Amino acid sequence: MEKLDALIFIDTNILLDFYRIRRTDVSLKYLELIEKHKDQLIVTSQVEMEYKKNRQSAILESITEVKKINNVNLSVPAILSDSKAVEMIKKQKKEIDIQQKN
Repeated sequence: MEKLDALIFIDTNILLDFYRIRRTDVSLKYLELIEKHKDQLIVTSQVEMEYKKNRQSAILESITEVKKINNVNLSVPAILSDSKAVEMIKKQKKEIDIQQKN
């Protein structure tokens, strides 16, 4: 993908979605694109302030959701989606599903 010839504005909620558990298409690929086009980003002080203010609560909310035992559909924040731990959990979940069927 070639560089864009435009300025890019990213809303605070998009940045926070990397930490939230949601059924969206947000993935680490977007972080790579943001990094690639960082010279073209517009980040206002208001976006920075809102991000810093709400980041910790978004992370804590996701940690709470991940820790729930009855979390049948393993959903993790985008920031963790490609991690080895999540891959191992998904593999073990498949094994549990097989054992439950047996």
